Formats: sequence, C-alpha cells, structure tokens
Amino acid sequence: MRKIQVCMCAMMVAVSMAGCGQSTATPAPEKEPAPQTQEVQQETNVAQEETTEAATEETTADYVVLEDGTYSTNFVTENEDGMAYIKSIEFTEDGVILEASLVKVHSIDWSDAEDMECNKYFIPTGASTSYISGGGEQDPTPFERSEFDSYLQGAMSSGLGLSFKIENGVATEIGIWS
Repeated sequence: MRKIQVCMCAMMVAVSMAGCGQSTATPAPEKEPAPQTQEVQQETNVAQEETTEAATEETTADYVVLEDGTYSTNFVTENEDGMAYIKSIEFTEDGVILEASLVKVHSIDWSDAEDMECNKYFIPTGASTSYISGGGEQDPTPFERSEFDSYLQGAMSSGLGLSFKIENGVATEIGIWS
C-alpha cells in the first residue's frame, strides 16, 4: 500500500510539473512568410489590373464610355427646345446607367459646350465619389449614395439639372442643381 501511495505521489508531482498535460517545451518561433520577389509582386499587380479592366469592359460593353470632363443634362424626359434631357437613370453597384442627351462643358462660361446625342452612358462611381445638391447662393448639400439615389428618382421630370465630373475614368462628383 505504501508503494502505491509513493507511486501515486510521484505521478501527481510529474503531472503537476508537466503543466497538467501541456507541453513545457519552448514553442518554435512562427515563420514569417517569405518576402515576395519584385517579379512576383509585379505579376500579381498586373493580374489584378487585368481583372479590374475585364470587369470594367464587361460592365461598359453596352454603353458609351465618357471621357474625363464635366457633363450636364436636365431632368426632363424629352427634348424640349433643344435642351439636354434624361430618358432614364439607374444606380448600379459600381456606377450610374444614364440614358440621356448630354452637354460636355469645356469652360465655366459654357462658350464651347459640346452637345452629345441621346445614348446609354455608364458613369463609374467609387468610394470617393461625392453626391451633392444645391442651387442659388446656398452651399451644396452632401448626400450619402443611397439617399442620393432616392432623391435622384424623385427629380425625374422636375426640370432640375444633373451634372457630373469624371476624372481618371471615375465620377468624382454627381450633383443635382436648381
């Protein structure tokens, strides 16, 4: 009996020293991933750019792509007295689909404005696109994209103006004006 108690004590001491069954060995340091070579990084960047370009081409295949610049049209549904007009407008996940005639504004005084025929246009938007509305001498009111979409739908046939500025292929600002 005494031998059993001594053996039991020895086992209990061994277990307690072992950390209740946990390893007491020093863990091996975690290996950091090997740094990518410059060539591998460049290949990765090229692949990402090609994927982005393919998605953009797929999205814009059925629409006229606009050059960088400032554009304007009006919330009227038909050509009234030569005014630019909007037949339809719709927000998508990555932009705005606009069926409209447009005016490309080259200078602030509109002296060299360019009329563009009615077509379906795709206007890419991004995280930095600002949505605003204003008129008169008041400061423009900023909107969240979802709020602006609702406001936009309510503006149809109102006679208000719609403008947007495209830089590097993406709308930086979309505004509704009185």
